[in-house]
Amino acid sequence: MSETATKKKEPGMATLVIVLFAICAATALLLGLTNYVTAPFIAANNEKTTQEAMAAVLPANSYDEVEYTGGDVTLDTGTAVPVLIRGGG
Repeated sequence: MSETATKKKEPGMATLVIVLFAICAATALLLGLTNYVTAPFIAANNEKTTQEAMAAVLPANSYDEVEYTGGDVTLDTGTAVPVLIRGGG
């Protein structure tokens, strides 16, 4: 038998690119589907965790979200307290 008849043909560059693209597309589709299915559960869990954390710090029947516009905060005693927000705020 000749050497060329027993030798396996190697895939070309185009074939490798197409296979890699197909794998990436399938992985992205599965990741997106997983995110779509789990997003409501994650949001509910985050809300529950936030409510539990607020209840541990300051127990109350309900909490109202307020918007902080910046500047100093005046306490009930009339004392102005400077506020510095670090991080995401």
